[in-house]
Amino acid sequence: MGIVEEDVGSLVRSLNEQGISFEGQSVLVTGGAGFLGSWICDVLVKQGTHVICVDNFSSGRRKNIRHLRALENFRLVEHDVSQPIFFDEEIDVVMHLASRASPFEFARFPIQILKANTLGIWVALGIAKEHKARLVYTSSSEVYGDPDPKHVPTPETYRVMSILWVLGHVMTKRRELERLLSLHIGFSTGWIPES
Repeated sequence: MGIVEEDVGSLVRSLNEQGISFEGQSVLVTGGAGFLGSWICDVLVKQGTHVICVDNFSSGRRKNIRHLRALENFRLVEHDVSQPIFFDEEIDVVMHLASRASPFEFARFPIQILKANTLGIWVALGIAKEHKARLVYTSSSEVYGDPDPKHVPTPETYRVMSILWVLGHVMTKRRELERLLSLHIGFSTGWIPES
């Protein structure tokens, strides 16, 4: 058994010990051939989940999921998530991981990154809404801002941005989502400043 298989097994055991399982569910993973997405697909498949991997391979790699292709509970859909897509089968969870996360690629692929993070989440939310599925939305450490190159990769302890900037960013994204989907997103405190 290789190190990847050992790590996947360890993750599955840890999740099972915590009572976290997607066994028997159908999970759509956008960006499923990317670094994190492929690990998530590995773990979900090992848990007995039906996994639908959506990737256009702009940064994801076929080799990351090659070993999953022959499995009965894994399906690859080659598609750009910034374009609408519809699924007939039942979907319980949508995990949106489709986007380049490297700060070094931001200057080279700004439009593709913008589309994956705006139109892509819009498509993912539409799928989740249509299927009454739960949505998992991820972000990278770039939410903390533009770090000095000596802080790349950016550790989770890096905190240059003020909380006001982060809250402003969150509120801007909330307003964009509300406009796009007429959703009302609340926080655990129940306090939402008016626009």
